[in-house]
Amino acid sequence: MNTIHIIEDDPLQAELLVDHLSASFPAMSFAVSSSLAHFAANQQAYDVLISDLSLPDSPSTNTAEFLLGLPRRNTVVCFSSDQPVGEDLAKASGNRIQYFNKGQGTAHVIHFIETLLQAEHQAVGKKAQHSHGH
Repeated sequence: MNTIHIIEDDPLQAELLVDHLSASFPAMSFAVSSSLAHFAANQQAYDVLISDLSLPDSPSTNTAEFLLGLPRRNTVVCFSSDQPVGEDLAKASGNRIQYFNKGQGTAHVIHFIETLLQAEHQAVGKKAQHSHGH
């Protein structure tokens, strides 16, 4: 895993996520988009996407539909205060998209992503060991 992309219109919220995650995973790179249009126009490769739902150019339901259409190979985390749409999104995706309520603070989403990245790192390490005949 190399890149986390964050779609968040609140620069302080985006900075908080980047600061916490980069402290735990200094080798990761981060990209931030402040709108859905900016993300769609500049889609770079990413391993994890953290997205708010309510964006300046997209109401929550439109953003949720967009997130559902993204490739399944990438981890998508919805971090929004729009709980009804967030929970519906998680259900509609078969929990492929994880929902975290902003009202509960950033600790939950950061812990989830840290756990995910640590598990991925360990899986890559095990594959490397097997390919070297260990």
